[in-house]
Amino acid sequence: MKYFLIYITIFILSTFKSSAQENDRSLYMSHSQNNLWLNKVKNSNKKTQWNYIYKRFLDSSNLEIDLDSDKIATPVILIAGRVFETELGYASRKKISQLITYEKLESILIMDKVPENLHINKPFTGIILISLNDKRVSRKFEKILQRLE
Repeated sequence: MKYFLIYITIFILSTFKSSAQENDRSLYMSHSQNNLWLNKVKNSNKKTQWNYIYKRFLDSSNLEIDLDSDKIATPVILIAGRVFETELGYASRKKISQLITYEKLESILIMDKVPENLHINKPFTGIILISLNDKRVSRKFEKILQRLE
């Protein structure tokens, strides 16, 4: 009986942990999940922030898009002053993920609350500002985005 309870406990904890990790990787989340994710990312160090952002937006295995009515929240991402489109295909995500690495990041700024002077006509879902420290990478990133337009 004792071992049975231990196995049940391990099973429950492992199931909860894996589902929580999947929620962190979902491209689109509910507004409350997205706010929790932004808060968690904002309160992390730069390396951990990049890992969260990479897993959610650049990981090529994360292409499943669920446009359920309450799972449509995703932050606006600006990389080197350009808007990063979250609905990129596999090839574009792979190119960008190979181009922009942790070593190429200058800073990451997470805005989880609406700035006072910002007026938009949709629910605020957060803004992620990423600065790069390599101008060549910035230009290559811009060329990738221009090809997609």
